Amino acid sequence: MIETLFARASSSARLLEPPLGSYLESLAQTLQGQSYSREVIRSYVYAAHRFGEWLNKQGLPLSAVSDQLISRYIDQFPKRITLAHPYGQRSKLAHGLGHLLLVLRQAGVVAAAKQLPSPTEQWLARYDKYLNQVGGKVAISHIARRALQRAGIAVTHPGAHVFRHTVATEMVRGGASFHQVADVLGHESLQTTAIYAKLDLDSLSQLALPWPGGEQ
Repeated sequence: MIETLFARASSSARLLEPPLGSYLESLAQTLQGQSYSREVIRSYVYAAHRFGEWLNKQGLPLSAVSDQLISRYIDQFPKRITLAHPYGQRSKLAHGLGHLLLVLRQAGVVAAAKQLPSPTEQWLARYDKYLNQVGGKVAISHIARRALQRAGIAVTHPGAHVFRHTVATEMVRGGASFHQVADVLGHESLQTTAIYAKLDLDSLSQLALPWPGGEQ
C-alpha cells in the first residue's frame, strides 16, 4: 500500500527501509481499515518514518518505543500559536505516533502497556487510604452510623456490622450455605458466621461440612 500512497518510487523505497519499513505498511493498512483519509494516512506514515530516523540517530531499538519515549520525541517540536489554534499546534511530524505504537505492540515488538486502574478503582484506592489515615474500622463504623441516621433506620447498635449482619442473614434466608456466607464475610470460623447470621449453630452443626484447617 505504501507504493500507492507515495508516487515517487524513491520515496516509497526509503519508507520501506529498516527499522520501521515493514511496520509502516501495517500502519497504513490499519489506518485505511479505520476509514482515515488518504491524506491523513500519508501524513501519519511519513511522521512515523521520521520517528524511525530519529530512533536510529539516538541509537535506540524498536523495543525501546513507549508512550514516554514518544512524548519525549514530540516535545522537541514547538507549538505554533495561530488564530485557529490559540493553545498551539505542533508539527505534523508529531501526529499519529500513537497508531504506530499500537501496531508495534500488536506485532509483539513492543511490550504491551501496563493495565492502569480505572478511575473508579483509583477513587476507591484513595478513599481506602483516607479511611486508614483517619481511623480505619472506627471511621468506617462512624460513616455507617451517620448513613443509618440520615436514612431514618433505627437499630440498637448502629455501625458497619449492621450491614454485615444483614448480608449474612439475607444470604442464609436465600439458601446460601454456611461456607458461602463465611467466604463473603471473611470468617475463618463457622461459629463467627453463625453469630452474624443469628443462627443456632447447634441445630445446624450436623449439616455443616468441616471447615478446612479450622473449626467445624
